[in-house]
Amino acid sequence: MTSYKDWVADYPKLALELLRRAYPDAEANELEVTLLLSVGSLLLSAPYERLKYRKDKSNEQIMHVAHDRFMEENEELVRKFDNLLNEGFRSSTTLFKGKSDYQWQGGVLSPACHKPMDPSSWDQEGRRFDHPDAWKLPNDWKVGHVFKVMRNAVSHGQVITYSRSRTTGKIGKLIFLNECGELISRLPKKELIRRREEAIPLQQTYEFVSASPPAWRFMLERWAIFLRSVKPMLSAAEPAA
Repeated sequence: MTSYKDWVADYPKLALELLRRAYPDAEANELEVTLLLSVGSLLLSAPYERLKYRKDKSNEQIMHVAHDRFMEENEELVRKFDNLLNEGFRSSTTLFKGKSDYQWQGGVLSPACHKPMDPSSWDQEGRRFDHPDAWKLPNDWKVGHVFKVMRNAVSHGQVITYSRSRTTGKIGKLIFLNECGELISRLPKKELIRRREEAIPLQQTYEFVSASPPAWRFMLERWAIFLRSVKPMLSAAEPAA
């Protein structure tokens, strides 16, 4: 295989082709979720990290080491990428193309939730995680926010596979968990000391995004198609749309 000429164009195209070629065999051998996580984690995070707007603590713009965002040939891609991140996730025609988003859930867990890695302990107004009317993904969550949650979850090993059935054990949901409250590591030392002296508890909370494996696969493919549509790759065979 030849080396990638452009990561934000080449990898999504080839990852999409790999998913489409390998998925039937993986599904037949009950390995489809492992395939999705293996390919999808990098497919989601690598282009996102290379293209997103970054700023430091002084609110100054900073660059990814690859400088993809600032390359002249990426100007159109960056513009469309920024527009995509500002779309409402649930209403994004780029990611869903008219397909229902009913298989997506999301929300912020209560600080009182002491087992964030155990969805069976989650509660929303007396309804469990797998209740059909619970944990609807908020309408005001944008694509950029949902991508950040998923990116952080795969980077920090906070992906949960959830099965409603104890008999079959088949994975029904992929849950991406992200810390969004006050973290000890982010507090200034003086503030941390003050809170300890005054016995002020930390409000460490978590947010999550969840989707069925087929729903996550559909979104990943739409994401890859979006990237390849803006920057066609000349060096590899074009996978079928």
